[in-house]
Amino acid sequence: MPAKPRYKVDAKVRALVDALNSLPGIFTFASCGGHAKRTNETQLPADEFVVNFGADVLAGGWLSLEWIARTIDFSEDVAKLTVTVWSEDKPDTMAFELKGIDHAVADDLAELLRPASVETRSKPRRRKGKT
Repeated sequence: MPAKPRYKVDAKVRALVDALNSLPGIFTFASCGGHAKRTNETQLPADEFVVNFGADVLAGGWLSLEWIARTIDFSEDVAKLTVTVWSEDKPDTMAFELKGIDHAVADDLAELLRPASVETRSKPRRRKGKT
């Protein structure tokens, strides 16, 4: 069972947050599904989403990061997805931001991310009807 985030998760990104948290060594700490009515410039527009996460490499996070990268490369939305890496104030820590723009579908990425076992899969499964 995936770890439960300690923050409120927007419905638009809930499946993606759950999928990321189900990966070994990955933990999410912030997300936003976008806002139909933005009240300030810091809020994402409705056609974007973001999930921030960290990785514990000693708990399998390195393999999971590779899985995330392969999944994004395999996704139909590859041109609409980015991952940004930044360093925290603490030594030896990094954080990641997975962002979707231009109506990228978080649920589709979540479906591709769900592995039977990260260690035994070489590439994400194709969705039905795709070649």
